[in-house]
Amino acid sequence: MVSRGYKKRGVGVMGLRHVKNPILLARAMLEHGEDDLEANPRGVNSGDLDVPSAQGHTQLYGKAAEQLAQQYELELVDPSYFFTQRRWDEHVRALEREKKGQGQATWSATEYLPQGTCGAVALDQDGVICAATSTGGLTNKLTGRIGDTPAIGSGFWAEEWAEDGDPTGSSTWDR
Repeated sequence: MVSRGYKKRGVGVMGLRHVKNPILLARAMLEHGEDDLEANPRGVNSGDLDVPSAQGHTQLYGKAAEQLAQQYELELVDPSYFFTQRRWDEHVRALEREKKGQGQATWSATEYLPQGTCGAVALDQDGVICAATSTGGLTNKLTGRIGDTPAIGSGFWAEEWAEDGDPTGSSTWDR
């Protein structure tokens, strides 16, 4: 998820299986979204996706987002690239705990692994502020679940504003 303050525009991608760096796709959507009006015709099959550009899109999911990543020539990888034994072991242990708990979800602080949610805020030389967040998700949540991290305005947001204040520091805000 990426948000650019001066345009008050945010974009995001979710449910990706092949995009090596999803944050780069979100960035590309933000950068190209206002002027990327190239139109690709629909394929012969009615099920083909039509993702001509990022114009006007704020959030894309799954195959549509991956098709756009391919159009932007971003690196795509086999899903096995994202596999780690440590996360797999955590998944199996959590399933075993749930089985012992008769189907009720359990959580153990000693078994919990940080999930990799991270965020960044940047201010460029022109005073434009951007925010970005990314997450690896939570173990054993419902397939297809979308958490709060990618929700524009609740997981992240960047906005700029001008303040008409007293440079002496005697304004109401400074008291």
